[in-house]
Amino acid sequence: MNANVIIIAAVLGVSPMPIVASLLFLTSRHGRAKAAALAAGWFSALAVIGVATVYAAEHLHITESSGTSTLSAVLDVVLGVAALGYAALIRRRVRDGRVRQPTWMDRVDRMRPVVAFALGAFLPPYVLVVAAANEIVRMDASTSVRAVAVATVVVIGSIGVLVPLVASVVVHDADAMLDRWRRSLLEHWHTVLIWLMVFAGVYLLIKGAYELTS
Repeated sequence: MNANVIIIAAVLGVSPMPIVASLLFLTSRHGRAKAAALAAGWFSALAVIGVATVYAAEHLHITESSGTSTLSAVLDVVLGVAALGYAALIRRRVRDGRVRQPTWMDRVDRMRPVVAFALGAFLPPYVLVVAAANEIVRMDASTSVRAVAVATVVVIGSIGVLVPLVASVVVHDADAMLDRWRRSLLEHWHTVLIWLMVFAGVYLLIKGAYELTS
């Protein structure tokens, strides 16, 4: 398994916004159904992109050794710059006191499961999703190996939305625990997001620059 794919999937899996959303749903009216819909939306978005990635790899015949490897490295650099730029934007808004709670958070109690599903499909940090897809497309591997890589991204990348949902079912006195998680993440989500984007941006920049100069 490509280590780069696992690293990107892990960063995707701990993205704070879907975790916050799952916790908010679980502590709202009919919360478990809405949290399940959110997880399904997130999972489906990653799966659809994963299937498209394998299709592109097979039909465009892109590999690590092909002439498109330079373009793929450039894409890593562009994605790295985008991630660092987004981190800088959030940091400036935090410093200026302009970070606002997303408007959908005010509608959690009134939100229907179908809307929660759409929210789940919207929330993935797509700069990381594209980075993972870029890595899988250029793997010099069979279709089955690429499919396993996609499944790895989908499963690991969905941990953040699945853990609160599973905990609500299997953990004794889960409500108190989930409420503590919710309050902590609501207070610190922007800090977590900034550092995740910094890590992803630096990682992609170094990776892309190394591949361009090798």
